[in-house]
Amino acid sequence: MALYLGETVSIVFKTLPFLILRAAVYLLFGVLLVIYFGIIYLVGRAVSEISPNAEVIAWGLGLLVSFPLTRLAREYILYLVKAGHVAVISALATQGKLPEGMGQIAYGKKLVTENFKNSSVLFLVDRMVHGVIRVLTRLMMGLTDFLSGVPGIDGLRKIMHAILYFSFTYIDEAILARKFIHPEETAWKSAHQGLILYAQIWRSILLTALFTGLVALISLPIFLVLTIGPALGAAALEPQKKWLFITMGIIAGFVLKAVLVDPFTMTQMIVVYLKETAGLQPNPEWEQKIEAASSKFVQIKKNALTIPSA
Repeated sequence: MALYLGETVSIVFKTLPFLILRAAVYLLFGVLLVIYFGIIYLVGRAVSEISPNAEVIAWGLGLLVSFPLTRLAREYILYLVKAGHVAVISALATQGKLPEGMGQIAYGKKLVTENFKNSSVLFLVDRMVHGVIRVLTRLMMGLTDFLSGVPGIDGLRKIMHAILYFSFTYIDEAILARKFIHPEETAWKSAHQGLILYAQIWRSILLTALFTGLVALISLPIFLVLTIGPALGAAALEPQKKWLFITMGIIAGFVLKAVLVDPFTMTQMIVVYLKETAGLQPNPEWEQKIEAASSKFVQIKKNALTIPSA
């Protein structure tokens, strides 16, 4: 088992154009969120003259609405950018270079459109793969249940579960990466084969998940301290806009993590997955185990056998 840190860092730097694109997209997304919360703040202040409770209700409704908006943006904007990034990472991890005469972003777009002629297929496959991974994640977390009840260990086990749950989000992209290096497979077949191989290398996945999870969890508070500090200073000068400044600081912290840390953790998981599964063949025993645990996996297998193309 290895983490391939040197290769991961090298690929991260080589994909600088995609990092810049992701930074621009996340920055735009962050600015739109700030504008959105600014409007909610102003609406809340306006209705506060009617009743103090009306202000709280307006802010509460605004926060509730922001969650589906965020998810929608991720699925229909951010995920497409990420998919192109994954395509380039896959080529660099397996071939060491990209074809001559084509920029990274154009190359990533080309691979995404060739492998997923209908973007809805990309989203549907990703959602179903994510559902299977959640089931397998719970099974992997169950490997630590024998520590339950041991004095001084139970708390550590819960921390490990939190880290693993947080980091397993990057496995979706690792499964997606397989499609780009196996263009002869349909999206469903690639997902089916990729999930079985993922289960077969669970030890390497656990090690990588712990490492990437720690990096992500440690970095987020650091970025929040760096961004909320100035926000609190601005809030001291403008007390009436305190919560607006604090919200801006929190959003900025998450944007910095998304731009500077997430590409590294995603690349790390993809590289480990591709390296550790190279040359492996899906094990029928693991296939049966996953079928017994996840109905979504059964559906993916059915689609792999019946749908002729992506």
